[in-house]
Amino acid sequence: MLAFGREFRALETDDPTIIRWIESTGFYLGMTKNFPFLNWYPFSRLIRRKKEAFESFVSYAEKSVELRREANKNGTASSKPVDLLQAFIDAEDPESEKVRMTPHEVSTESIAMQLAGSESTSFVVCWVLHLLTLYPKFFNRAVDEYAASFRWSTSSVFTTVTRCCRFSQPASTRPCDSRPSHRALCPELTTPAASRSKDTISLPELR
Repeated sequence: MLAFGREFRALETDDPTIIRWIESTGFYLGMTKNFPFLNWYPFSRLIRRKKEAFESFVSYAEKSVELRREANKNGTASSKPVDLLQAFIDAEDPESEKVRMTPHEVSTESIAMQLAGSESTSFVVCWVLHLLTLYPKFFNRAVDEYAASFRWSTSSVFTTVTRCCRFSQPASTRPCDSRPSHRALCPELTTPAASRSKDTISLPELR
């Protein structure tokens, strides 16, 4: 949503289209980069479906940029959304007399946001949600900050995620001490308060 300015509604409609687009785009770009002959017939038929999904993804991104530019022309500066797509559109190159990106460059950056670090990002997000369910105080702070910054704070998807996180919060906020990965990801949670630096955010002690 933040990179395209439009909601995919994948969770609401159980539609995996955007996921398939991202997967196919990564596969197509990687394969054609490492095996250029796949761009030529008849080898191109081997990845024809991946290419079609890639082109659909590019078309979606370009349409998103077009819709946002039209909305900006019809609105005012104060009504501009606060998201990555708008940040790309407003971005200026300080070394080129503040030249802004072209629509094609903006759509390319939006697509890159979906591809770069997708696996590592999903891993981190899963752990963040897990830890937030263990510490409701910080979960509520995160929800309040998000709601104050983005207009999607009232969307059904955001509401569903927050409800799931609250439902998943255990009666006791004590995580399992036998999980080494928990300590590896958040060493501050298992570090005695006396040994922490003054700049460290203090979280509830694990017992």
